[in-house]
Amino acid sequence: MSADALEERSVAKVIVLSFVTFGLYVPYWFHQVNKQLKSHLDANFDPTIRLVGFFVPVVNLIVLWKQSQLVAEFDSDRGAGVTFLAWLFFFPLAQGLIQGSINEQA
Repeated sequence: MSADALEERSVAKVIVLSFVTFGLYVPYWFHQVNKQLKSHLDANFDPTIRLVGFFVPVVNLIVLWKQSQLVAEFDSDRGAGVTFLAWLFFFPLAQGLIQGSINEQA
């Protein structure tokens, strides 16, 4: 694991940008976070493939679950289920949880 792979971002800024850009910032942020998680955890996946999967119905559920599991690997306070449910019901909460966890590790 390399701590330098994680980029600290303001949680509020991530959420505000997601709304101000009418959701266009979300895929960018999602891709950046997946690149950071891959590098930090030495995981074996392609962040670009995950980004494409983010837009494909049913596949996006798998992609979001896998990302939730990755975040749970270094955030022992919260299980993958909490983050996954946040993605399903209120994505800004999921962004806040994930970015907050990344900020703690960065």
